[in-house]
This record gives sequence, C-alpha cells and structure tokens, in this order.
Amino acid sequence: MLILDRLAYNWPGSMTQVINLKADLGQLIVISGPSGIGKSTLFDVIAGFHKPSSGNIMWGDKNLLVEPPWLRPISVMFQSDNFFPHLSIRKNLMLGVKNSKKLIERMHYYMNFLEVYDLLNRQPESLSGGELQRVSLIHALMREMPILMLDEPFSALDLDMVEKSSQLIKEDMQINKSIHLIISHQDITPFLAADQIIELS
Repeated sequence: MLILDRLAYNWPGSMTQVINLKADLGQLIVISGPSGIGKSTLFDVIAGFHKPSSGNIMWGDKNLLVEPPWLRPISVMFQSDNFFPHLSIRKNLMLGVKNSKKLIERMHYYMNFLEVYDLLNRQPESLSGGELQRVSLIHALMREMPILMLDEPFSALDLDMVEKSSQLIKEDMQINKSIHLIISHQDITPFLAADQIIELS
C-alpha cells in the first residue's frame, strides 16, 4: 500500500498543498486541478526530486522519504520526454530495464500496438510530439515498477491513440497489479475508471 500521510509541499512563492492518500496495488488514482496548482510537483515529491515541507510517504512499512529517487519503487512518465538525444529509441527504451527476452518481446508488442515500431532505430529529435509521448509511455510500462506515475500521458494523442494507450495501461494494471497515478487535463473516464480522484485547488 502507498500512503501519503499529511504530505505538505510547495514551490517558493506558491501555496502549500497537503495531500492524504491510501492506494492499494491495482488501483488507479487521478490527480486533477487547474494548471500551476502543483500536480506535477506532487509527482516530483513522491519520486524524490523535490522535498516536502512535512509529512510522510509510506510504501508498506518503509518511509520513502529516506530513499533516494533511484531506490524508490517508482516509474515516472514526465510531461516532457527525458530521452538521451544521442541514443536511438531502442537504446533509450532499454535504459533502466532488465535485458530479458520477456521484456524485449513486450517492448515489441507495445511498439506494434501503439504503431511506433518503425521508430526503434530513430533518434528522439526526429519524432513528433505524439510519437515521443507513446514511446515515453512504453518506457514507463517496461520498467515494471509497483508505482507508475503518468504526467499528462495523452495530451499529444488523437482519440484513437488515447484509447489504445489506455488499453495498455489497463493491461499493465492487470498483469503487474501496479498502483497507477495519472495527471490529465482531459476527461479520461470513457477510457479508464479511477478508483480515487484527488482534486487540487
């Protein structure tokens, strides 16, 4: 179980947000609210890139606040891709991922399903925004972490690709029983049913 216990955070000059959350494996939580309210900052706090002013982040009986980002059981899809420009999409996708036959087969399945398989040997700079977003989602899913955080995963996609990407997320929830936290300005209820909604204001 992931527990955010009176987790308080802010950027200098911005209002403080205080979050309480209990999420079980296999649940999907939607984080909503207007732009600039602190949704992406919440993800940075959970992932360990930004320190909260108070509160705790518990994963089972472990307080994640004492763990550096690379030891937290979290995979993050950021709004902007964080691919290395000098590496191919294939090499970027394999960074931080177990080099196993199962995962390579899954990568090929994901790439085919989201219609980006022919991009594997391309450089990130040659991809469109929608292509990069689909590849970023695939990379987050391939890391197989128990906590998956997706920041605006559908913003550059057309309706067909939103539906397909949502299907992959649902498959991942069924297979890996991960906790999924999603930030989205779009109404994703036709595609994904949230177990909880956190409204920041």
